[in-house]
Amino acid sequence: MIGSNPAIWKVSPSISGMVAELLPSANPEKPVISLGPGDPAAYPHLFSKGREAFTEAVASAVTSTLYDAYPPPFGFPSARR
Repeated sequence: MIGSNPAIWKVSPSISGMVAELLPSANPEKPVISLGPGDPAAYPHLFSKGREAFTEAVASAVTSTLYDAYPPPFGFPSARR
């Protein structure tokens, strides 16, 4: 079994906890792109509508067996478009 970095467990192992730990080490010369809206625990209102459609889309992708391997090195054409 592969363990994780022990430093992770000294802080909250949530996304927002990790961001709080990483922000002080960010390069001040570059803007930080917030990915916080992707955390449904922090922003539940963004996921309250359409949750069923999202769940069905994820379940369909997982059970389809179309994505059981690594993607092509150049990416999926549909995602690149």
